[in-house]
Amino acid sequence: MNIVNVYVIWNKRCKYRIQQSRSFIKTRTSGTGSGKEPNRSTLDATAADLEIANNRCTQLSNELRKKELEIEKLQPFQIESREAHAREEMLRAKLDDMQQEVNTLRKNDKALQSRMRAMKDKHASLTRAYETLQASVETRNAKSSRLLNQATTVSHNKLNERKMSWNDLSTLSSELPPPHQLMPSFSTPVSTMASVPEEESSSTDDSEEDNASSIQHHHHYHYILETKTMNQELNHTSSLSFEKHLMDLHDAAKDKFERLKGTEALELSRQAKSVFDMPQMGKFSNAMIEHILVDMDRQFATTVPPGCNTLLPTSELYQALLKEIGELRTNLNDLKIDYVKRLKEKYMLQRQQQEAKCLQQEQKRQQQQQSSSILSGILASIFQRPIENSRDQPKRSLSTSSSTPSRKQLHQPQRRFHSRSTSTVSGHHRRISNTRTSPELDLDMKVRGSLSTSLFVGW
Repeated sequence: MNIVNVYVIWNKRCKYRIQQSRSFIKTRTSGTGSGKEPNRSTLDATAADLEIANNRCTQLSNELRKKELEIEKLQPFQIESREAHAREEMLRAKLDDMQQEVNTLRKNDKALQSRMRAMKDKHASLTRAYETLQASVETRNAKSSRLLNQATTVSHNKLNERKMSWNDLSTLSSELPPPHQLMPSFSTPVSTMASVPEEESSSTDDSEEDNASSIQHHHHYHYILETKTMNQELNHTSSLSFEKHLMDLHDAAKDKFERLKGTEALELSRQAKSVFDMPQMGKFSNAMIEHILVDMDRQFATTVPPGCNTLLPTSELYQALLKEIGELRTNLNDLKIDYVKRLKEKYMLQRQQQEAKCLQQEQKRQQQQQSSSILSGILASIFQRPIENSRDQPKRSLSTSSSTPSRKQLHQPQRRFHSRSTSTVSGHHRRISNTRTSPELDLDMKVRGSLSTSLFVGW
């Protein structure tokens, strides 16, 4: 495009020079004949210039055509470049969108990582709690199994002692001399704990006595075998009943302990699905604990049979432990109630103090407003009457204008107000004395001046 502009400008210049040369030739030809030779030289110069200009124009036109052809060849590339620029802008917009999506995804990733950490911490705390609970359950089971083993060992030891005592009695009864009667009488008691004699024929004096003694020993042998089987059955049933009573006692103690654990104030409020009120929940928890302890005494009394002395220590131990837990829980509830009451009292005291401070500040503000309104009213009543009189009597006010206070002086700060007020009052007195007004006005001004001075002195 620049070449085209250059060509146009050069063409215009050439045309202008041609016109100038033609006009010059016309002027020269129209002149004298003595100047024809210089005119021809100028014509030749102009013709040469014209040829040079024409050659230059043709050269420029050829270059212009070449440039136009090159431009036509470059037009598709220009279109492609525009499309590429548009595509690049579109890709940049997409890149910005993708960058925003990446930023949002990073934020979401960070939030998810924080949630994952919180979940991991919660899982770790739950696992620790589960491990502690499992350990407590294992220790409790070990304690219960140990108590059961101790109880069973104690019962077996006592049973063995009883068996040993019965065996001693049976050996003593077997060592007694045989009776001299042939048949046992109904009046003589039969020993149920006698054992089988080791030697059936100890004395061989007479055959009849031997036969009689053998018959008698045979009779006692069958009777003693029956009593042994009965004693074994009784011992087995007694051991089974002891284990049953011990398990019942353990279950009752476990039930009462779980019920005592359920008397927590927060747990009760969650179960009731109501607003947490510590005094009410504490009283309710204490009542539940008392009821559980009373029920425990009654249930333990029915669980332990009256003749079973071996279970009494364990039952008493369970009762003492559960009572101690109940008392500790009642004390804790009482302490919580007292703490909540103290917090409420402290909050109420702070609130009352704040209200008292607010009331004092409000009263001070009202007093200040009242005092300011009273002072403004008094000052207005003091300085309004002289101004009206000065308006009514312009000549007198002009004569005494030097002594009257101005409005700017009335609106000065309060620290110089006392001196200004006293000066204005004295100025008013001088003005009244100079103007020689009526006695009523003089009396009124004197009263106003005394009031203003007394008020300012008190203030």
